[in-house]
Amino acid sequence: MMDPAFLRFAGVRHGYGARHVLEEVDLAVAQGEFVALLGPSGCGKTTLLNLTAGFLAPSAGDILLDGASVRDVPSHLRGIAMVFQNYALFPHMRVADNVGFGLRMQRVPGAERRRRVHEALALVQLPDAADKYPDALSGGQRQRVALARALVLRPRVLLLDEPLSNLDPALRANLRAELLRLHRLTGMTTVMVTHDVQEAFSVADRVAVMMHGRVQQYDAPARVYRRPANTRVADYFGLGNRLGGVMRACAGGHVLDSGGLSLPLPPDARPGMTVAVPAHALRLAAAGAPQGSLPARLTALTYLGDSVEFDVEVAGQTLRGVQPAGAWAEPLRPGDAVQAGWDVADLVVFPAEAPDATA
Repeated sequence: MMDPAFLRFAGVRHGYGARHVLEEVDLAVAQGEFVALLGPSGCGKTTLLNLTAGFLAPSAGDILLDGASVRDVPSHLRGIAMVFQNYALFPHMRVADNVGFGLRMQRVPGAERRRRVHEALALVQLPDAADKYPDALSGGQRQRVALARALVLRPRVLLLDEPLSNLDPALRANLRAELLRLHRLTGMTTVMVTHDVQEAFSVADRVAVMMHGRVQQYDAPARVYRRPANTRVADYFGLGNRLGGVMRACAGGHVLDSGGLSLPLPPDARPGMTVAVPAHALRLAAAGAPQGSLPARLTALTYLGDSVEFDVEVAGQTLRGVQPAGAWAEPLRPGDAVQAGWDVADLVVFPAEAPDATA
């Protein structure tokens, strides 16, 4: 059974002068787990990574690795390797020398160093790139070299700082699959920083959603998305279609009286809670659709290539929806009378909260 606290952040705080970047971060990463730190720019993700690597020292709190504090341990003795957003390869060194640089600093003998470099390049599927220079490689190949340079050290924890942000969309998809393959092969405890929801959800075992220097939610991707912990997380994932109205009890549960309509609610809905319709759960059809849909009016429509985004007025409020382009068969235009609806099971219910004071 994996140790749930192989890497632990205990009350970690950090600031730059009077500006607080991290506030009481408590987080446990299991051995062999892939965790994504997800959130908008400036929320403290990269700062937490730099604290883990030892490039910064926390203002308060502690970081423990396998039960032992590393707060006072120099970065090169922590057994932690980091892959940077800009690759940070030495342009005057061949690929093999870049990958083996850390081993040279550790005074690993030449024969073993060459063997481990060869193994690392084979692991990232670049066995023939050893004698090339970084400027002869594509962006994706340079990223793989940066990964190999970290993996060759056999670290206890691998840190990835926005590793795919400099790549085009198609290459990003390929490298996401590569990261997942490498993690499954090595079983290495991995923490990745990203602001890309799809990237985090496609590779991580658990996702820590960070905002305003705090971890707002930490759970499996599906649970984070389907059951956001608060309004901030819901808004970040586009689940901000909050239904206004008055909640009242009825036989078997509660309904929401809104815009002259009584909307059924999930069994866990209670007065004082906030109810939202996820954008992907909002259905739209031409007027005259089957019973159970709500009368509405289409107010905006935008084609986004693989999807269609739309705004619709329903039950006295404007809701935003999104559907796959291939599923959009209706010849609708803004201003058209339509029918809107959703499955009650898809509604998201959470306690309403005031914004953070740091927002």
